[in-house]
Parts: sequence; structure tokens; C-alpha cells
Amino acid sequence: MDPKLSNGDHSPSTPKKLVLCFDGTGNTFTGSNADTNVVKILSQLDRNAPNQFHYYQTGIGTYDINDESVNKSWFGELRSSISQTIDQGIGMTFDAHVLAGYRFLMRYYNSGDKIYIFGFSRGAFTAKFLARMIHTVGLLCKGNEEMVPFAYKLYQRYLAGEVEEFIVAHPKKGKKDKKKKKDKNGAANGDNTDAAPIPEDDGAPLHDESVVDDESRKHKHEVALNEITAFSDTFCRKESVMHCGKLEETNIKVFFLGMWDCVNSVAVLERKTPVPVAVAGTAHHVRHAVAVDERRVKFKAALLAQDIRDTDADADHNHEEDIKEVWFPGCHGDVGGGWPASDDNPLDASDGREIVWTVWQRVKNLFTTRKSKEPSKALGHDRFQMSDIPLAWMIREVELVGEQDPSAALKWRENANEFKARFKKKRQHEQALRGFIHDSLAYGCGTGFFKVLLWKFMEWLPIITRWELEDSGWKNVRFPLNGGATRDIPRDAVLHDSLIWRLENDKTYCPGNNHGGRLPPCLKHNESIAEYQTAAAPDVDEDPGHKTWKISTSAHDLKPQGGPSRQTFGEAKQDEPPFRAALKPGATTEAPDVSGAPEDKSETGSMRFGAFKDQYVGGDHWAAILDSIADLKDHFDREEHFRLVDSPDKGLNTSGEAPDMVEFGTAEPDRALLLYGCQPAASREEIVFALPPKEVVDRYISRYFHQLDLVASSSVHGPTFLREYEGFWVNPDEVSITWIGLLFSMMCLSLIATDLSESSPDFEREQRNRQIILYREKTVQCLMMGNYTQGGKHVLETFLNYVYIEFRVHTDAEGDLWYLLGIEVNLAKRMGYHRDPKHFPNIGPLEGEMRRRVWATVLVGDSLLSGQMGMPRMITNEQFDTEEPRNLNDSDLEGELSELPPGRPETEETTSLGLIARRRILIALGAVSGLTSSLAPYTYEQMMRVDCILNEAQRNIPPPLQMKPMSSSVTDSPQTIMARIFLGHMFYKGQIMLHRRFLFAESSSSKDNPEYSRTTCINAALESMRIQQILDEETRPGGQLQTMHWRVGSIMNHHFLTAAMILCAMLYRKQTLGRDEDIMQALRGARSIFSRNSAQSKEAKKAERAVSLILAQAGAPRFDMGLQLDPAGARPRSWDTVNAAEWSARVLGDLALEFNEGRFLLLRSVVFDAS
Repeated sequence: MDPKLSNGDHSPSTPKKLVLCFDGTGNTFTGSNADTNVVKILSQLDRNAPNQFHYYQTGIGTYDINDESVNKSWFGELRSSISQTIDQGIGMTFDAHVLAGYRFLMRYYNSGDKIYIFGFSRGAFTAKFLARMIHTVGLLCKGNEEMVPFAYKLYQRYLAGEVEEFIVAHPKKGKKDKKKKKDKNGAANGDNTDAAPIPEDDGAPLHDESVVDDESRKHKHEVALNEITAFSDTFCRKESVMHCGKLEETNIKVFFLGMWDCVNSVAVLERKTPVPVAVAGTAHHVRHAVAVDERRVKFKAALLAQDIRDTDADADHNHEEDIKEVWFPGCHGDVGGGWPASDDNPLDASDGREIVWTVWQRVKNLFTTRKSKEPSKALGHDRFQMSDIPLAWMIREVELVGEQDPSAALKWRENANEFKARFKKKRQHEQALRGFIHDSLAYGCGTGFFKVLLWKFMEWLPIITRWELEDSGWKNVRFPLNGGATRDIPRDAVLHDSLIWRLENDKTYCPGNNHGGRLPPCLKHNESIAEYQTAAAPDVDEDPGHKTWKISTSAHDLKPQGGPSRQTFGEAKQDEPPFRAALKPGATTEAPDVSGAPEDKSETGSMRFGAFKDQYVGGDHWAAILDSIADLKDHFDREEHFRLVDSPDKGLNTSGEAPDMVEFGTAEPDRALLLYGCQPAASREEIVFALPPKEVVDRYISRYFHQLDLVASSSVHGPTFLREYEGFWVNPDEVSITWIGLLFSMMCLSLIATDLSESSPDFEREQRNRQIILYREKTVQCLMMGNYTQGGKHVLETFLNYVYIEFRVHTDAEGDLWYLLGIEVNLAKRMGYHRDPKHFPNIGPLEGEMRRRVWATVLVGDSLLSGQMGMPRMITNEQFDTEEPRNLNDSDLEGELSELPPGRPETEETTSLGLIARRRILIALGAVSGLTSSLAPYTYEQMMRVDCILNEAQRNIPPPLQMKPMSSSVTDSPQTIMARIFLGHMFYKGQIMLHRRFLFAESSSSKDNPEYSRTTCINAALESMRIQQILDEETRPGGQLQTMHWRVGSIMNHHFLTAAMILCAMLYRKQTLGRDEDIMQALRGARSIFSRNSAQSKEAKKAERAVSLILAQAGAPRFDMGLQLDPAGARPRSWDTVNAAEWSARVLGDLALEFNEGRFLLLRSVVFDAS
């Protein structure tokens, strides 16, 4: 969770923060949502903070620097307008903009102050230019304003020397070295001409053409460097830094430099193009947001990737400095702002309306710009737009830097918190992700007709040079003309998650620098595909909303070796530079053969090797089944895929977004507390002191026995515990420390089961989370103080509860839980729970029966968790003889017992009936797992014998717990309904595990009947999807299982994932037994559920993407409102006479979107799947 933006006061001794903001060319303050991100970030900074100073400068071409009067005549207005227009074209006032910022810093800077500079477009180049000038020349002391022009000229001469040094290092090549280059649109992107002028930096004539030989060029640079060094030592301020163990004085360095789509110039009559300006030495922290889709030649990005040099010295600088350059979807203004937010969006329409929308928008915006059509919306109260994503990313980066150095943290206004809170809401966040992409070179895409003509004309001017990527690196070229070619994307470029989202969710989004490729993979264009992986360091937690990805393999690297390949539309040329990487993940080299029944690659399981772990999952695991689908295996990055199966390493969160724990946060939330260093308690008194008052504990224990009935009945005998509980409050010293641990574990579980609605105040949620963390810690401290590995009374029961706590606070399968299960199983065996108590006369009837219940719980946990982790069970049926518990209530076991009473009829529900039923079905699942996990291949006959065992176990489920329709369960308790659903779900899981191997196999014997296996498997998978729909609907507010929503944990979700992957495999291989529509409808419903859960679950996020790919390949529509049946099969679930989307929009207005996402509170009749 992001920390709140603080507005605390500073002491007078606290260093100041000086914030400079440079707007883009032609941009100025408007007070509307059409303001740039420079204005928007300034509007969120606290101008009342006593030690924070702000400076804003409108963009180049927004004022006449020769004006002396505000009130001008019409002639003065005309002259001013002409002056501003010329300034926008050739940047006459660039020097003035730089020097104005420089003077601001002179006036306010004191030793130790932190300098933040933000800029957009050419204002970003101004910001970078100023930052480097401050560090290179130095910052003059206050009062030396007359020396500013001289300092600027010194810096000009220094840059001229850099130009000469650049020429020495990059000599021009003759015609024999030229080579043709083809751009994305098929036009020659050709030769790097000899006549290209010598580059210079922006805003000053830097090149002395009298210098001709290399030695004189080097000498000129040395002279300029020495001159600057002497000037800096004489006139400029210094700051002390520690270098190699010594305190040294250096020039001041900007603390944070934030840029949105930095460009060098927009000049029409540009004579020369600047050389790359080394980013080393610019600032301690550099952030640059770059637009993928900008095509105009005059808006070629000034990339930091161009600036980074290869020398050892600069390598050291780059290592010391924190530099990030991230690519976002959209054009120049979509990244830096300046466009008004629009209520019209093609992604908000269904397939049938997208074409109509596109035609209408192009007609509506043909002759006028959207800026003139929609200028009046107030800032901060409209829908989000694409430029808000780079803005939110920049704010987050500034916060992270402030967290590392709190004294340098900026202070924000309350509207910054409001912006962040709105941006985190799903509806508003998706508005930004789905934002309109503008294109100044296309008619009707935001820019007026005549301006489009002007921009198109400039694309074909032969006097404009630009930087392009060649095999050897960046080259300054003039010919061939740009012609609207897309930007070159460097190798190892970092991509923002919003770009990946756009590629996956907008079927019309085909960036030219992606060779027109997009998701799902188009096999005809497989040579244009590039792979990417998470860009975060292993020890860094990325914000889910701002995850970044790094291109790891370019299109060039993925080309098949050994000869020319036939070129088709969208493919890269054979001589494509390796730097020009496509954006699409998941490379393939040929189309998979899906006509027959290919080998099931998941049979041997899935093995993953990584920098942080090596891990195996069995063939029954959903991830191994996913790997057997070739296209999906190629799509997902292998290391990311493995982390989603089991991610114990901090910082390896790859969904984007999803935390590993459900609302409950700790310093390392994805670690099991017992395994990773819980601080021992100082004393028993310290632990007891953490207990709340008795009346509060009473409520917790009551909830434990009533809402966690299965957990309670398996670990403690109610009447016995009540006597011990009352005695504890009389004399706390009479009970063991492990009993106190059992008490804390009960309290913790009851809090987890507490039903807090979404409308509950934040402080209530925070209070609950803090209590859960505290009671979890105290449970572990009690186990440690009680030497739990030695066993003893209440130890195993407390440990069972603790493992369940860790299981409940994690949304996905965690490796730590499996290791805890290993401790639990071995502890139970060590204490003899695997042997029936009848063998030991000293164990009384009550204790013996409770030991049977505890062992049944251990068996259930082993079967469920091992299956979830894709591993064989730790306990086999041959390793124990503990009998099944009897169907008895706790009250039947009171008093002095010489022997156990007979069990009650199984038509009667008792506290142990659910545990008995679970044990039976999971014993059968153990037989299934034993067969399927065997390394020796098993025959169809062996499989059918185990199938009989599984079906017999299902028939032996007690009648009250047999599955029945929801419509017939309206008088039953939620606990009973949930128990039925769980048992039915486990049965279908067993059928899938058992018959999966024969799903695509051909018959090898006349006795085999693979058709039975296929039918059984597909029916079980569809039934599992139906159960998922039931739980999704009935656990919502107003549903029959609302109070049981917390029980739908990672175990059940894991089984839903397995069923979904089975259906995906059948659909992919076109072996659906004629049930294509049933499968696609089930997958569309599952995709909607996975999508809603993806913010909390990494596994759900991956499953949603996988299902989307398979459905897209199968040609499923993107918007689905087909007939859905009630989970019980009792009533139709659609409207016959009214379109739900139209009805909700007409009746609910602005609430329609939230209504659609939430469905109906009571009737929930329509399933929306508008991905």
C-alpha cells in the first residue's frame, strides 16, 4: 500500500526543496483538464510548506520576451503573436528559459537543499540542459547575477568541445559504408548522408568549423574543460560528498529530474541536430516517460538511452545514479498531457459499435481539434485520461525517492491523496488505460484538418535531421525522409504495464514499432515478436499499478538461423537492427500443429530453473497443463510463470499488481512467520499482556466455534475447552503456554472470518489487520516458547490453527505453506497420531476420539496443500491405521467415559459429520494422487479401478452433505451448503486428475474406452466452472453464502484454475466433443471472475490472460450477454426483452459501470464479460 502523502511541518533547520517546472512548447496554464502534467504535478504540491519553493515557467513560444507592457495596442498584439509563433518554430527564447531557472536557483538555494526539476516536451529538454549545466559549470553564489551570461557562454564552449570529441569518436563513413534501411511502412529509411551537418546542442551555435583535425578538436575540449573548472572553483557554490572514503567538494547536483517525453526541438528551419548529451552527472535520480506512438519527425524523443556512454568513467556514474526511462502507450500529448479528457472512447463500445464510433469521431474531429471542442472541464473532476498514468507513475517515483531520504521528500496537498485514491479505483484506472490515443498525422484523431496537413508536410521536408537506430547504434540522418515513421525502441527498453495492458486488451492497438503486431500472437507475424520480463530488481516491490517490463529478446534475435526466410506483412527485415525490438511477448517460430492429438507435455510435470529458485510441479498442476498448450507457454515468460506457481521471494510479484496477502500487511508479507525469524517473546507475562479484555475474547471464541465449525470441531473438544477457558481467567498461570497459543490462534482465525463489508470504515479494517498481525505473532511466540518440536499437549492443535492462519492470509499458493505442512505431518507422526488409539490402553476414549479428528485434519491438509503445490502427498494410505472419527457431537463425549458411544446415524448432522465426509473423499483422492504421481505409467484398467474407488467415496458422502441445487437449499445453513459445494468440488477435481492423461490419447487396447475419460473430464471441468459461478454470485452481499465468502481461498481457486486450463486445452486442440459453446461460455464466465480477482491474485491474473488468449484464438466475441443458467439449473439468467447495458445506462446513469461490475444485489441475472 502506498504511504499517505504527508503535510507535516519542517523545522527551520530542515533543508529546502526547490521545485522547478518547465512546460512544453506552446503550453501554458489553463485551469482545465487540458493542462499538461507539469501543471498538474505543480497543482498537487503544497505551496504552504515553509521549506518548499516552487517555480513554474510556461512553454517556449507562449510570450514575447521583448514585451514591456501588458496592455498593448492591436499592433503590439500582432507583433507579440508573430514573435511567439516564430519562437515556437525556432526556439529563440531557449536561452532565456534556461537562464531564468538558473537565476531562481541562485536566489533561493542554500547548502544542503534538494532541487527537483520537472519538464515536458521541449521543457523537459530545458530541464535536462539546466540540470547538467548546474553540475558542469556550477551554481553561482547569490548576488552574482551579472556573471550568469558569462557562465552560460562557458557552458556553450564546453558543449562545443563535446561536439568535437563526438566527431573524433564517430567519424563519417564514405559511401562504401552506407547501407539501406527499410522502415515499418515499407519506405526506404536509407543512407546516412555524408552531407549531414555537424551536430550541435540546442539553443547555441556550438561548432567552430575552422577546427579540422582531431588533435585540435581534443585540445579545444580540454581548454574548455579547464576553463570551466577554474570558473567553478572561483565563483560557484560547492557541496561535500563522500568519495572513496574521502570528503570531497563538488559542484551542486540536481536531486530529482522528471521528464515527460523529452524532445530536442520543434523547429521548422532547424540547421543542426544536437549530439546525445550524456545523462551521467545530470541528477541523482532521473525519470523519463516516453511515448511509443508519436510519429512526427520534429518530436523524435531525446532518449536517455542515447545519452549513456560506454566509457569506464561514465559507467561508474551510471552505476551511482538512479536512472529510469519507461515507455508508455500514446503520442506526445498522451504522455505529457495537454489534451482534454474525453467521454468518448472506442474501448467502451462493443465490437459492433467500434467501427461506427471510429467513423463518427473522425468526422467530428476532421476540421477542429479536441482542444477547441472540449476546453471547459474543471481539473480533477473529470474522467481519467491516458496522460494521468505517466503522471501517477512520476508521483509514485518521487514518493519512492522520498522514502529513501525522508529529509528530501516533497510535501503534497490533499488533492494529491484524492488523485491517488481515485486512480486506484478500478473504474477510474481503467478509464485511463482505455484512454483515447491521439495522432497528429491522422485525420479525425484529435488534430484539426489543416494542422494535420501542416504536420504531414513537415514529414517530407529534406532539411530536418533526426536520430535513428542502426546496427552500430544511434546515427544522425537526413535521408531518407521520415514520412511518419515510428520511433525506434532501443534494446532493453523498459515498458510500463499500461502498454502491456493496451496490447492485450485493445484489439485495434497495433503500434508501428511493433511491426503491427499485438496480442494474441499472430502466427504469420511470429518473426516480429519480442519477449519481455519484469524490470524490477529482485529485492524491489513494484506498485501494482506501475509495474514495468524489460525487453529481453528483440525481433532480430528471434529470427530463425540458417538462410533467408519468406517475408510476409508485418515481419521484420532480415537485416533489421537488433535495437528495433517489437513489443509483443512470447516468441514462436512456427505455428503449432493442432490438427491431431499431440503429446501431453504436462505428463512429466513442469520444471523451472531461475536465479532465485529451481522448482518442479507435477503434471496435474494447472501450470503444467498450461505449459502443454504451446502458444500459452510461448506467451508467458518462463521465470514469471514459475513465480506465479510459487513465489516465496520478495519483490518477485509479477501480476501487476497483486499483493501476496489479503489485506494483512507485514514487513515481509509473503513469508511464513515461523520460518523467517519471529522475534521471541521476552516472557510469558508479555504474551498474556497482549490479550484484550475477557468480554472481547468471549466474542472472538464464540465466533470461532460458530463460524469456523469444521476447524473448531477438529482441534478442540468444546466442553473441555470451556472449562479450561474459565479456569484461565481465574488463574492464568495454571495453563500451559501452548494452550495460550491455542487461544491466540482461535482469536486470530475468528478475526479473519469477520465479515467486514466494503463500506466499512478504513479504521475498522486497519484495526482488524493490526490485530491479526499481533495474534499471529503471539501464536508463533507461544509455539516457540513451548518448544513445539518436542510435542506435548495442545501443540499439534495450535500448530494446525497456525498453518490455517498462514493459509488464509495468502491469496495464492505459497511454498512456505508446504514446508509448514511438512513440519505438521512429521510432528503428528512423531506424536503417534498416525496410529489408532486402540493400540494404546493409556489413551482414554475422549482423548482417542479427538486424536482421530486431529489426524483426519492432518490428512485433509496434506491432500489439499500437496495438490495445490503440484507435489505428491506426504502421507500415503499404507502409512497409517487411524480409524475414521465417529459421527458424534461434542456433548456426546462429556462426563467420565469408559468407552466411546456408538456413532449417530449419518442422516443426522453433528459437529464431526463434515470432517468424516471430507476424510472419505480425500482418502479416495489420495488413491488418485498415488496413481497419477507414480513414475511408472499406469494402464487404463488401473485407472478404472481407482475411478470405482472415487465414485464409491462420492456415494458414501452422508446424505445431508450430498450436492443439491441452490434452489433446494434455501432452508439450509450456509455452513452446510458450503460443505456440500466443497465435497462436490473435490470429487470433480479427482475426476479431472484421474482421467486427464487419457483426454487426448488414442486407444491402445480393445478394453480401453478413452471416450468415457473425455466425457468424464469435460463434464467435471464444466461442473467445476459452474461451482465457481455459484460461489462468485452467492458469496456477494445478499447471497446465500455471503457470510462464507472468506472460505473461498486459494485451495478452491487452484481447482478452478485446473478446470479452466483443461477446458482451454480442449478448445485449443479442437477436441471438444461437440461442446464448443458450452466450453466457451464457461470460460467467458471464468474469465470475468479471474479478471475481478486479478488485483488480489497473481494466479488469477495469469489465468485471465491465458483464457483470453484461447478465447480470442477460438473467435469468441469480446462482449457477451448470452443465456446463463442458474447454478442449480432452475431458472434462466438473462433478460429476453431488454438489453442490460442500455437499461443500466438509462436508469442508473453514471452508476451504470459500477452496477454492471457488481451485477444485481439480489437477483444477479446477467453476467457481463466486456473485456
